[in-house]
Amino acid sequence: MPGNPKTWNNYTGQKFNSLTFLRKSKVKERHGTAFLWEVQCDCGKIILAKATHVLSSSKKHCGCQPFESRRIDRTGTRLGCLTFISKLDEKRFGTSLYECKCDCGNIIKATYNKLSLLVLPSCGCKNKNKYSRKEFANASF
Repeated sequence: MPGNPKTWNNYTGQKFNSLTFLRKSKVKERHGTAFLWEVQCDCGKIILAKATHVLSSSKKHCGCQPFESRRIDRTGTRLGCLTFISKLDEKRFGTSLYECKCDCGNIIKATYNKLSLLVLPSCGCKNKNKYSRKEFANASF
């Protein structure tokens, strides 16, 4: 075991999230100030990690859990004029697609990321210009 056991905390056998501390390794972190720990994930993979990252939950697993499965299912929630009806099996640019119903009755497919960037999320009914193109060209501002 590297270092004096009296000067470091022994986390051996303790589990945090999906990671269980096995032993302190002989490998130091990149800047050489602290030793890394060998930790075992619930999936069985053993990785090296800083104890502070595991203890603070900034490192919860070895990377075996895909990001998408940790996302929030927004079905039934509202955003602007839209209500998320269902999460679809389809994806757009790697992001889940939702079927949404607008207050006007229209149903659209969109990602939460795209809708969250809009000032007033809707199917488009709230974002139509007040002027037609012809009126806009002749309007004075």
